[in-house]
Amino acid sequence: MFYLPQTFEVSSFDEPLVQNREKDWYFFAPVVSILTFILFQLLFYQNHGTLELGEITPTDKLDIQQGNNVFRLLIMSVAMVFSFIGIIIQVRMQRFRTVNLWLMAPFVVYCFISIAWSPVPFISLKRCVQILGLLAIGIYAVQALNHSERILRIVRNLLAVVIIINLFVILVVPAIGITPGTGEWRGFLQHKNSLGAITILTIAVWLPALFERQSWRKKILTVGLVATTLLLTVKSDSQTAVLINLILLAVCFFIIFPLPWSMKISLSAAAVLFLIFGIMNFNDVNFSSVTGSLFERSATLTGRTQLWRLVFNEFLTHPYFGIGYNGFWTSQIIDSDWVTFQAHNGYLDILNELGLVGAFLFFSTLIGLMYRLFRLMKNAPLQYLPYFLLLAGISMHNIMESNFCRAMTRNWFLYLLIYVVVFATSLPKSGRSIQEKHP
Repeated sequence: MFYLPQTFEVSSFDEPLVQNREKDWYFFAPVVSILTFILFQLLFYQNHGTLELGEITPTDKLDIQQGNNVFRLLIMSVAMVFSFIGIIIQVRMQRFRTVNLWLMAPFVVYCFISIAWSPVPFISLKRCVQILGLLAIGIYAVQALNHSERILRIVRNLLAVVIIINLFVILVVPAIGITPGTGEWRGFLQHKNSLGAITILTIAVWLPALFERQSWRKKILTVGLVATTLLLTVKSDSQTAVLINLILLAVCFFIIFPLPWSMKISLSAAAVLFLIFGIMNFNDVNFSSVTGSLFERSATLTGRTQLWRLVFNEFLTHPYFGIGYNGFWTSQIIDSDWVTFQAHNGYLDILNELGLVGAFLFFSTLIGLMYRLFRLMKNAPLQYLPYFLLLAGISMHNIMESNFCRAMTRNWFLYLLIYVVVFATSLPKSGRSIQEKHP
């Protein structure tokens, strides 16, 4: 059973340390800089002169995927070097908070090994180094006091700013924020699905805030932000975002609602059975008509299943070890029919690039992370529920879009950040609350 303390009881530091915690902003500077750039990076590629902010050329799409933009290289390099130096300083001062990398390390090592057979070894090497850099940024951030609460606050605030700016663009400059012809909302992002992806992250981290103890003013602002995010989800017409946000709503209320855990499981099982029986009763309805009526999409999921078949056939040509980390979607195919530069399924991309061996190592990190979050939520549900929903949201979104292991995409960075935060926290002993202890 989950206990339901309605506060964020995170810190157990001595009072003098707590009073000085706002002075250690430098721990979080790399996280803020990287996440801010990722969330607003499309502004560096779009055509401001014609106000067609959603039109991005295939070359720009490849540039975004491979991370060759000069602004990204500069910001990421500075953030990585800053974090590495900071970690060295912490170690020398003997104030280093260790992070358990026993699940992540084998995956990263395998990515480096795959450089040996990658058709583009330099690109694969660069992407592998990026993994180390992003992990270093997260490891440096968790050296601060109350790191889990404060990192969550950073993610929340940045996503809230993105939501507000997108709404402003849609209302004030509809020529930019609304797709001509279809009327789909996209804000300053390249596509309606990009806006939908942002709403998934926002709902994941802000929905649990409705149940936290806070002033009425903050509670009202939180309700307004969640409502605005749901409005953007619907108006973007991103069916993936609509479905995932509905699931996140259900999961959040399932965990928070004060019922015995056994009763929750029973009610969930009953709901699944009713759903199965309901589907079985529609014997004369085929899959195409169901998906068309529910999501106004064809059974091919807007052509995705055809692409999945092609990528899966490519995976079968190197099933065990893959083609090499980030070694498939490169400039070698920019003039071919593969203009998406992703499989629109991150798990299929992992299979194709890292094979069964790499996929096993990656799923080990994912399953281990889920399990550890469950353990942490038993004692502090509101503290780690946002991280759990965030992980669940980006994991589900990865079924329709490739986010994991993709250079410096927002979901990949958030995944690595969640891993570091969760594995930097010691599991509580039986009957005790979670506490942070600074070395």
